[in-house]
Amino acid sequence: MKKKLVIILATVLVLAMAVPALAATISATLTPEQAKELTALHQQIIDLKKQMIDKYVEYGRLTPEQGQQIKANLDARQEFFAQNPDRFAGFGPGNCPGFGMRGGWGMGPGWGMRGGWNSNPNPAPSTGS
Repeated sequence: MKKKLVIILATVLVLAMAVPALAATISATLTPEQAKELTALHQQIIDLKKQMIDKYVEYGRLTPEQGQQIKANLDARQEFFAQNPDRFAGFGPGNCPGFGMRGGWGMGPGWGMRGGWNSNPNPAPSTGS
């Protein structure tokens, strides 16, 4: 019994010491050069994603309307990131293109831009699997 208590207290102590260190690391602000570099890299990622969306539309996996909607969401995401370079890009709720839970390509659950995981309440219809 005492051994379990010691292990639990040691774990709590380690976590209590690690959280402030992690918070200090995460809260560091970016220099203007770092923000500019991250924004440029993020734009490259968005451009590549748009090329993939165009291919999925071309191959009939997405309708042109779905492709436009996804690309509009990507544009909004890029705008948000450009205005908030200290935020981590791509790790929050959003309707980013990805594979849905039913095996079809579309607006399924995925990482977005606001800080947490989000499951789309209106996923794309399944293509069958």
